[in-house]
Amino acid sequence: MLYSLVGTSYNTVETVKPCLSSLISQLVTKEMELVVCDSLSTDGTPDAISEFQPFFKSLKVISQRSSRGKGRQIAFNNSSGLYLIQFDLDAIYTDGLRRLVEWHRKVKPDYAIIAGNSIYPRSLIQQVGGWHDLNWSEDLDLWIRLTLTGKGKWYGYETNYNVHLRDLHKDRHEQIILRSKRGYRSLRDLMALHRLSLTRYIHESGLKPKILLGLLAKVGSFTIRNVVDIRKYSREIIIEKNSIDLGLPGEKFEWYPQGFLK
Repeated sequence: MLYSLVGTSYNTVETVKPCLSSLISQLVTKEMELVVCDSLSTDGTPDAISEFQPFFKSLKVISQRSSRGKGRQIAFNNSSGLYLIQFDLDAIYTDGLRRLVEWHRKVKPDYAIIAGNSIYPRSLIQQVGGWHDLNWSEDLDLWIRLTLTGKGKWYGYETNYNVHLRDLHKDRHEQIILRSKRGYRSLRDLMALHRLSLTRYIHESGLKPKILLGLLAKVGSFTIRNVVDIRKYSREIIIEKNSIDLGLPGEKFEWYPQGFLK
């Protein structure tokens, strides 16, 4: 199989239909497999995804509690395509994706295209060790490792737009717990990737009530191993020197204009 669409999900039942319908409208999905790792959703997301089985050559939903990075790796491990098209279930896909995949199908480059929807050679993902167990910046961690091999090309090309889910069906107590978990995970991963010290976090945030959150996140960051030390790399070294212009019509964007820590 030439292409596998790989992604993750967690309680995204409200966006499954518009997301997958847009994929089907832009791509020849009958020639592709769809592989999703679902992090034990409680809202029926896996069943909603499975309803789209007839529109793909094959469709797999793997249910396993996971971070986004671990989930992407699980989806990758259960896929078979020579190339991987990364997607998310909270986005709507535009004709930019169609143009990008049409170009890719003609050229079949041996490098990764880092774009609105990144496309990777399977062998290259295997070479760099795939995604790490991160909830935030899991893609940046992978993209830097790909770029360091000389096989990661950055192309700021729009292929989708996000649909922001609100926790409409959760009471205030559940919302507070969910936001606290997200805050902890994002800060933990930020500290791991940027080797951000607790002192620097407190100084720059200026939010004393969050000292406990910072302490917990810093301790948690020590459990995350083998991720890129982003301090060693500038935007110029990683992105500007490895950018590519495919000349496709459509909207462009600038990657990390304020640097990797923003």
